[in-house]
Amino acid sequence: MLTGSEWVFSDLERAYDDCAEHFERIFGLPLYENQLEVICAEQMLDAVAAVGLPVHYGHWSFGKSFLSSQRNYLAGRSPLAYEIVLNTRPAIAYLMETNTLAMQVLVIAHACFGHNAVFSNNYLFKERSHADAILDYCVFARDYVRRCEERYGIDRVEETLDAAHALQDHGIDRYQRPSRLDSKREREAQSERMRAAMAANAQHELASLRPTPLTEPALFAKPDRFPAEPQDNLLYFIEKHSPSLEPWQRELVRIVRKFAEYFHPQRLTKVLNEGFASFTHYTLLHALHEAGQLSDSNFLETMESHTSVIRQAPYSGLNPYALGFAIFNDLRRICERPDSQDALLMPEIAGRPLREVVSEAVSQYRDDSFLLQFLTPRVVRDLKLFAFSAATGSTEWTVNAVQDREGFSEVRSALAQHYQLEHAVPEIEVFDYARANTRALTLRYRPVNGRQLDTEAATRVMRHVKKLWNFPIRMLEVEDGSGSGKLLLTV
Repeated sequence: MLTGSEWVFSDLERAYDDCAEHFERIFGLPLYENQLEVICAEQMLDAVAAVGLPVHYGHWSFGKSFLSSQRNYLAGRSPLAYEIVLNTRPAIAYLMETNTLAMQVLVIAHACFGHNAVFSNNYLFKERSHADAILDYCVFARDYVRRCEERYGIDRVEETLDAAHALQDHGIDRYQRPSRLDSKREREAQSERMRAAMAANAQHELASLRPTPLTEPALFAKPDRFPAEPQDNLLYFIEKHSPSLEPWQRELVRIVRKFAEYFHPQRLTKVLNEGFASFTHYTLLHALHEAGQLSDSNFLETMESHTSVIRQAPYSGLNPYALGFAIFNDLRRICERPDSQDALLMPEIAGRPLREVVSEAVSQYRDDSFLLQFLTPRVVRDLKLFAFSAATGSTEWTVNAVQDREGFSEVRSALAQHYQLEHAVPEIEVFDYARANTRALTLRYRPVNGRQLDTEAATRVMRHVKKLWNFPIRMLEVEDGSGSGKLLLTV
């Protein structure tokens, strides 16, 4: 039995084996291999600052994050994370050395089985994050940035990285899979890309110097728009077509874009990922306790921590742990003890084996579709959710739907919409590049649900675009795809 607060490594090994046995029996999902690493407070601060990756290129923002977290931790204002788990293969789980035995069991169940199951089964992670290649790519990126700093200077490198970081949310291909991460192929193709970029830069210079006689009809003719179709991956377009970036700068933009693609699935599965990890540790801890493998005192300690994690604070944003856990917990009830309402509203789930429903939910959905498919009326009632709106410029709010039978669908749709990517990241696309003359760049913003762009914040970001482009840039706002739209700002 796992008892007491002190632990040795054999206790962690036994806890892991026991959790693995129960996970296979209850869920039966395939997992990546797990690698557990016990680290100290300083190492945890460092890992958090570097977005969890054990190897990363140097940047001042990581140091700033480290110092801020360290100051708050030493002053007692902020606790450290109990664990960090990485979407790698093998999946690396960092455990704090100061955790009690009970907390080590909890974080093993949470990270090594809950998060690991999402990483290894969800379609977004399989298509976009390439867990078996990311660590090698981290080493490649770190070494390349260091060489650039030695050759071109830290200031120039950081200026390019700052601008690319400001645009990393717009470095995602929304509608197609990214190319596979491969550090070996990156090294082999890098010299070829550098030669191509140098040739392109030379052509830009020659074009700007060569006189071009124009007949009168040609003078007023409008050239074909480039690109022919709007492009949603702004960083990729800058990497390939910026008329001012040097070849090594294009490589830096590419590196930032690759890391943005790697973290993209985590952004789209926050509720699903944390909800299933919380549901997994809750289920496994109960199984350990019922089997006599976890003492009463340690079980109570883990349940106290679990309750704190899934607590929904009043007058605040929705806790993704609370929402995700509530949905999975209710799915178990519908599978094992369905009632008449479940049979009516969710007939495809009621009475089915839990492991089948969980496997489907974990592997085939992201947050918005997960909520549309699996959010139940009972969860809506328990969390007291309702939909409301206000007219533009109005100080009065209107409640549109509550937790009754008629309003449930509207509440569910509004909540799912809240977790769509467009809700957090403005939909901005490259509309036109005047490569034949002024080299000006035209971007278009497409409002979603009537939301207007914060022009002050957009101007600050556009200044970073200007550093990477170095020619005039303007942004238009368009309601549909039929026209260019009205002018929002220029830099």
